[in-house]
Amino acid sequence: MNKIFKNNILLNIRREFTEKEKYNILMEDYFEMIKKVSHMQELQDKYNALREQHKNLQSRYTKLRNQIK
Repeated sequence: MNKIFKNNILLNIRREFTEKEKYNILMEDYFEMIKKVSHMQELQDKYNALREQHKNLQSRYTKLRNQIK
Protein backbone atom coordinates (compact mmCIF):
# COMPACT_ATOMS: atom_id res chain seq x y z
CA MET A 1 0.00 0.00 0.00
CA ASN A 2 2.71 2.46 1.03
CA LYS A 3 4.85 1.61 -2.00
CA ILE A 4 1.90 2.14 -4.35
CA PHE A 5 1.21 5.50 -2.70
CA LYS A 6 4.86 6.56 -3.13
CA ASN A 7 4.85 5.47 -6.76
CA ASN A 8 1.70 7.50 -7.42
CA ILE A 9 3.25 10.56 -5.83
CA LEU A 10 6.39 10.13 -7.93
CA LEU A 11 4.31 9.80 -11.08
CA ASN A 12 2.45 13.00 -10.22
CA ILE A 13 5.71 14.81 -9.58
CA ARG A 14 7.12 13.64 -12.91
CA ARG A 15 4.06 14.88 -14.77
CA GLU A 16 3.36 18.16 -13.00
CA PHE A 17 6.74 19.80 -12.37
CA THR A 18 9.52 21.14 -14.56
CA GLU A 19 13.07 19.89 -14.15
CA LYS A 20 14.05 22.98 -12.18
CA GLU A 21 11.06 22.62 -9.83
CA LYS A 22 11.87 18.94 -9.28
CA TYR A 23 15.48 19.83 -8.52
CA ASN A 24 14.41 22.50 -6.02
CA ILE A 25 12.02 20.07 -4.30
CA LEU A 26 14.75 17.44 -4.04
CA MET A 27 17.29 19.94 -2.74
CA GLU A 28 14.87 21.21 -0.09
CA ASP A 29 14.26 17.64 1.04
CA TYR A 30 17.99 16.93 0.98
CA PHE A 31 18.84 19.94 3.15
CA GLU A 32 15.98 19.11 5.52
CA MET A 33 17.37 15.59 5.84
CA ILE A 34 20.86 16.96 6.55
CA LYS A 35 19.42 19.18 9.31
CA LYS A 36 17.67 16.20 10.88
CA VAL A 37 20.76 14.01 10.67
CA SER A 38 22.87 16.79 12.23
CA HIS A 39 20.31 17.23 14.98
CA MET A 40 20.29 13.48 15.63
CA GLN A 41 24.10 13.50 15.84
CA GLU A 42 23.99 16.38 18.34
CA LEU A 43 21.47 14.48 20.45
CA GLN A 44 23.62 11.34 20.28
CA ASP A 45 26.67 13.33 21.41
CA LYS A 46 24.71 14.86 24.31
CA TYR A 47 23.42 11.42 25.28
CA ASN A 48 26.94 9.97 25.26
CA ALA A 49 28.24 12.88 27.36
CA LEU A 50 25.43 12.40 29.88
CA ARG A 51 26.11 8.66 30.08
CA GLU A 52 29.79 9.37 30.75
CA GLN A 53 28.85 11.95 33.39
CA HIS A 54 26.46 9.46 35.01
CA LYS A 55 29.16 6.79 35.07
CA ASN A 56 31.61 9.21 36.73
CA LEU A 57 29.05 10.33 39.30
CA GLN A 58 28.15 6.74 40.06
CA SER A 59 31.82 5.92 40.58
CA ARG A 60 32.24 8.90 42.96
CA TYR A 61 29.11 7.89 44.85
CA THR A 62 30.41 4.34 45.28
CA LYS A 63 33.80 5.60 46.53
CA LEU A 64 32.14 7.96 49.03
CA ARG A 65 29.73 5.28 50.22
CA ASN A 66 32.59 2.86 50.76
CA GLN A 67 34.55 5.51 52.74
CA ILE A 68 31.58 6.08 55.04
CA LYS A 69 31.13 2.38 55.81
